[in-house]
Amino acid sequence: ASANALLKTLEEPNPNTHLILVTNCPNRLPETIISRCQNLCFGDLSEEDLAFVLKKLFSNTELNSAVLNNLLKICAGNIAILGLDNLVHGKTGLVTDPKELEAQIKEVFKNISELKKNIEKILSEAGANDLAPALCLAANLGAEKDNKQRSILFWHLLKQQIRKELKSAPTEKVNYWIKWLEDSITCEQLVTERNANMSLQLSSFFANVT
Repeated sequence: ASANALLKTLEEPNPNTHLILVTNCPNRLPETIISRCQNLCFGDLSEEDLAFVLKKLFSNTELNSAVLNNLLKICAGNIAILGLDNLVHGKTGLVTDPKELEAQIKEVFKNISELKKNIEKILSEAGANDLAPALCLAANLGAEKDNKQRSILFWHLLKQQIRKELKSAPTEKVNYWIKWLEDSITCEQLVTERNANMSLQLSSFFANVT
C-alpha cells in the first residue's frame, strides 16, 4: 500500500519538486518505483573524506588521534559500522552528546576485539572439519538478533578478514576464498534484507565453506 502511494507521488509530483529516495536494499523496491527514478550508487568514502568526517564528529570529545587512525583502518570507508545514526543531528551533522559518542566508540572497539578474535579463529581453522567454533559464534549472533549494530559490524569484519586472506592466498587457494567472500555476501543479504534466521544462515554458510 505504501509503495502504491509513493508510486502515485512519483508519477504526479508537485511542480518544482525533487524527491530523493535513499535505500541500502534497492532490490527490495518494486520495479515500478525503480523504473521511475534516476539511480545513483554511492560507494565507500575515501580515507581522506572519512578522516574529515570523523575529525568533525570527534572535535568536542576526548577521543585522540590514535583512536581516529584505528577507526579509519577498521571502517575502510564504511562509517555505518560505527552506529552513529542516533548520535548525530540530521541537519547540522554535529554530535548531540559527546559523552554518548565516546561510550559508543568504546563499545565498538569492545565488539571488534571479540568478533575479530572469533572470526580469525574460524578462518584459520577453515578446512580442519572442526565446525564447533563457527557454530558457537553463529548461535551467539543469532541470540543477539536485535543487536543490529553488532550484526553490521560482524558482516563488515568477516568480509574484511576474508579479503585479507584472499589477498595473501596462494594461487591454488584463490577460488576457495572467493567462494567464502561470495557466500558471505549472499548470507548477509538473506539475513539483513529478507530477515532470514541469523543463526541458521550462518551455520549453513560455515558448514558449506569449511
